Amino acid sequence: MTRWAQKTTVEEVLAQLDHAPEEMRIRQHAVEHPFGTIKAWMGVTHFLTRIIKRVDTEMGLHVLPYNMKRVIKHPGSEQLIVAFHFFHMTSGWAQRIRSREHTFLP
Repeated sequence: MTRWAQKTTVEEVLAQLDHAPEEMRIRQHAVEHPFGTIKAWMGVTHFLTRIIKRVDTEMGLHVLPYNMKRVIKHPGSEQLIVAFHFFHMTSGWAQRIRSREHTFLP
């Protein structure tokens, strides 16, 4: 007989929720909005991929712009955007691309 490694943790969390069901309601309100927004961005469709690793990647591709949009809208994000731009312009990758720009011209 085997037992799932996280079974004890799941049982502890369920026991805590039995003693404080209002915490679960608060968590649902905090979590439902992001997932509803992401689902709307996806066009209220199912995942296009089937294997869990690919679904994880697809979900990550939806979550990344959601998080970036939230960061950009956050007050004081101008400094972060300047830092991203500076990092991009000074990184070795950007310099290599700039040095090869002439190869992309017809």
